Amino acid sequence: LVQTLFHSGKFSTRAKGLLQVQHSGCLALNPLDAEQVGGQEGSLVCLSNSHGRMTTKATVSERVPQGLACFPEHFDQQARSLLSLTIDPVTGVPYCKSTQVKVEKAE
Repeated sequence: LVQTLFHSGKFSTRAKGLLQVQHSGCLALNPLDAEQVGGQEGSLVCLSNSHGRMTTKATVSERVPQGLACFPEHFDQQARSLLSLTIDPVTGVPYCKSTQVKVEKAE
């Protein structure tokens, strides 16, 4: 999960003006990955793993490294079901901001 330019935290998604600029999250994909799954700018994609499944819009960006998909943490309500909880072995702090998913074009 990543941050977006227009939102700075969970409460910013309650600001009417900011929601007019960006009202939901999109999965950011590298152009080569988007092409591989048959997705394009604005198309619906399905993310899935052993924890769950979600459908969202895709956005294509050269800034995203190939093999990586990014979703903004400010709109992560649905994405949280896909995350696995990892405990840092040194600090004991829980970490749940990344996971492996399969990305497919939604039907």
